[in-house]
Amino acid sequence: MNADLLARWKRIRGFAFDMDGVLSPAGLLVLEDGTLIRHVNVHDGMAMRVALDERYKICIISGSGEEGMQIRFERIGVEHIYFGVKRKLTPLEEFALYYGIGLHEILYMGDDLNDIEPMRSVGLAAAPADASRDALEAAHYVSPFEGGKGAVRDVIEKTLRIQQRWPGKV
Repeated sequence: MNADLLARWKRIRGFAFDMDGVLSPAGLLVLEDGTLIRHVNVHDGMAMRVALDERYKICIISGSGEEGMQIRFERIGVEHIYFGVKRKLTPLEEFALYYGIGLHEILYMGDDLNDIEPMRSVGLAAAPADASRDALEAAHYVSPFEGGKGAVRDVIEKTLRIQQRWPGKV
C-alpha cells in the first residue's frame, strides 16, 4: 500500500455506503406484485456493528430504499439512513456536519454514476470489485469483494486494523 493511501486510511472517522450494489448485490429479485427483494451480507453487518462500537460514524445513502432495509440497518445501530436520494452529496455533507467530521475523514463506498460526486468529495473513495467502470476509476481503493458479498466488511475491517482498533489480532 502506498504512503498516500495509508494516510487516507488513517484519517477515517466515518463511513458512508450506497445500498444497491454495495450493501446488497447489484441485482434485485422482483416479485410479480412488484415487491423488491434484496440480499444483505451478515459479515458486512457485523463489521458495521464493530465500527459503531468503536465510535466510528456510519450513514447509508441510497437512491432507493424500503422499510425492511431501514429496519435492518437500524437494528445494527445506524442512525443516519437516507433513502430516495437523487443527489447524494447533500446528505453526506449533512452527516459530516452533524458529527463534526470533515469530508476528508470519511470513507464513501459507491458502485455507480450517482456515487461519483460523493466519491470525489471524500478522503477515501472505495468501490466493490463489480462496480461500474466510472466508479472503479473514481475509487482510491477497489475491494476484491463484490457488492453485498463482503466489500463493506473489507473496508471497515481494513480501516480498523490500520488504526489498530479491530477487536482481536491487529
